[in-house]
Amino acid sequence: KFNTIYRDYEWKIFAAFISNGEKAQDNGYAFPYLTTNFSSDEKFLEFIDEVKSRSFYTNEAVDIVPGDKILTISTCDTVFEDARFVVMARLVRDGESSEVDVSKAVVNENQRFPQAWYDAKGKRNPFKNASKFSDDKE
Repeated sequence: KFNTIYRDYEWKIFAAFISNGEKAQDNGYAFPYLTTNFSSDEKFLEFIDEVKSRSFYTNEAVDIVPGDKILTISTCDTVFEDARFVVMARLVRDGESSEVDVSKAVVNENQRFPQAWYDAKGKRNPFKNASKFSDDKE
């Protein structure tokens, strides 16, 4: 739940992940997890897929469709310098139950982290040369 003086809101968490604050911490790239506007529905869904690839857990019981309102909360993390811990949730739709079947949550065995995380853990980054999300609206 997240409430304001105007309304009480209910949200369904769909992702929690580590991100970096500086481009130098991930081979010249900082995942733009604070993006709020997208050039198309396809770019929005591509962004959501990228978020899910970074999440510690996945839960297909929480679906995301274009037009959904997304809440992003981030705070500092100590796993590496300037690390961010990010939680993302979807607003419960009108008429939808706020219940989530947590039994469908599974550990993401192929989670994507920034390069600095791999460096801090002494591991090789299997995503070093993977594509990077961008929504250039030129």
